[in-house]
Amino acid sequence: CSSIGSSSGAIFQSMGNSSSGAVALFGYGVTLYVVHFVVIYVLGYLFMQLPIPDLLLGSNANIGNAATASALAVSMGWRSRLLPAILVGNLGNFIGTFGGLWLSTYVFRPMFLKAAGL
Repeated sequence: CSSIGSSSGAIFQSMGNSSSGAVALFGYGVTLYVVHFVVIYVLGYLFMQLPIPDLLLGSNANIGNAATASALAVSMGWRSRLLPAILVGNLGNFIGTFGGLWLSTYVFRPMFLKAAGL
């Protein structure tokens, strides 16, 4: 969420400025996080009966990273869930990095070259 806010400057100043697009960006971020949490909650808690702390940490590790997930675990006193939160966050970074590299090499680059006529 901080990266969404930092891209538009000081959030309170840019919320009043309709030309900055900060309101739309803020709405997009809120929608993204709410939909993510609802999907995680429905799939994890209602269908798989996972405990709420595990769902919250998993969701935080997916949206944020290992640092935000570990901060949540420590601040809530879930010391036994600290290492899994860090590992899930790092695994997400690993998968996301190589997934993005694969997409850029095998999907987006050929699309760009075809569109450019090369």
